[in-house]
Order: sequence, then structure tokens, then C-alpha cells
Amino acid sequence: MSRKSELDMTRGPFLRKILIFSVPLMFTGLLQLAYNTADTAIVTYGRISAEAVKACDALALQGKKVQMVALNQIHPLPDGALDLLREKRQIFFFEEGLRTGGAGEQTALRLLETGFRGRFRLTAVPDCFVAQASVKEQLHKYGLNSDSMIQTILNITETEA
Repeated sequence: MSRKSELDMTRGPFLRKILIFSVPLMFTGLLQLAYNTADTAIVTYGRISAEAVKACDALALQGKKVQMVALNQIHPLPDGALDLLREKRQIFFFEEGLRTGGAGEQTALRLLETGFRGRFRLTAVPDCFVAQASVKEQLHKYGLNSDSMIQTILNITETEA
């Protein structure tokens, strides 16, 4: 016996159908609100965004509220990005590019110019010769894989407790 998975909103009593339709939406909205109340953010862009998502998921399993901010544009920063980040207590920016002059450094400057008073931690490739290695090895070496991101965040948040 198959279960009917469609809800015909055009026929019959509508109040029950509206409730069936709207309660999951309201619940989802509350979950999103709770997620956005995280006072810590991981900010990144490009290829390592997948690593940051893994880190956020792992931290959530440990009870840490961390909001993932994946930038789809780094210059200029998307509208609202600075407003969102300025409200955070801690920002961890992970960048696969060079530390000096990169998007992370520019974001830190813009945040400071607009009154950010929290902690900003930039993890990026240092300004040095980068020896040939696999992508996986490089991400690990420079602290840009999910395990390294988790360690960076836990090391700083645990020293505060």
C-alpha cells in the first residue's frame, strides 16, 4: 500500500492543509535563526569551501555553533557580508591564496574600518616558496583542510574557556 505524498491545496477544508504546509516552514525558519546566532564564523571561498563545510559539520557534532560563510565574490565583497561578519565574536578566514594582499587581509581591514571588535584569525599560504606537492598535502601543510580548520578553531575557543 503506497502512501499519498501530494497535498491538494485547492479542494476541501483549507485550514488543516495550510497548517500541514506551514508548520515545517516555520520550524525550518527557527532552525535557521538558531544557526545564524552562532558567534563564530568560518569564511572562505573557492575549492576549500568544501573543507570548511566538513569542518562546520564536525564542529556542530561537538556542540560548537559555527556559521559557514562561503564567498562567491571576493572583490568587492558581496552586499551584506561585512554586516553579517561584524556581528560575530570570532571570524576564522581560510584562504588558499597568499596571506599578504589576499582576500582575507582585505576583509580584515574592511571589518576594522567599520568597527569590528572581535577576533579575526587568517589562515593562508605564507609568503614563501611553495614546494611541489599534491593538493591534499598542501592543504594539510598550510592548515587548509577540514581537520586543520577544526584544530585551529578548537585551539582558540578552548583557550578562552
